[in-house]
Amino acid sequence: MLSVFLLSLVGVPPLAGFWRKFLVFTAAIQSKLVLLAIAGVVNSIVAAYYYMRVIKFMYLEEPRVKDAGPRSVPLQIALAVVMAGMLIAGLYLTPLLNWVKVSQFFLAQQ
Repeated sequence: MLSVFLLSLVGVPPLAGFWRKFLVFTAAIQSKLVLLAIAGVVNSIVAAYYYMRVIKFMYLEEPRVKDAGPRSVPLQIALAVVMAGMLIAGLYLTPLLNWVKVSQFFLAQQ
C-alpha cells in the first residue's frame, strides 16, 4: 500500500494524486502563472526521484528486520479505506468535483 500511496504523490494516473497535480498546474497556467507551474513540475520531478528511491529500497534491498510483527486489524482497515478512497477519487473525479461545488454553494449561502 505504501507503494501505491507514494505513486499517488508522484502523480501517476489513475490515482488521486495525478488529478490533484493536473488541476493545480492547469489553474496556474490559466491564471498566467506559468513560471509557478514550471516550478511545480520541477518540484514534482525532484520529489518523484526521492519517492522512487523509497520504493526501490522496499523491494530491492534486504530487510533489516526479519519480522515486523503482526499488524493490527484497525490499522489494516484504515489503510484499506484510505486506499479505496484514493482509487475512487482518481477514477471517478467528476462526481467528486460536482459534490465539492455543491458543498461550496451551500456553504456560501449560509
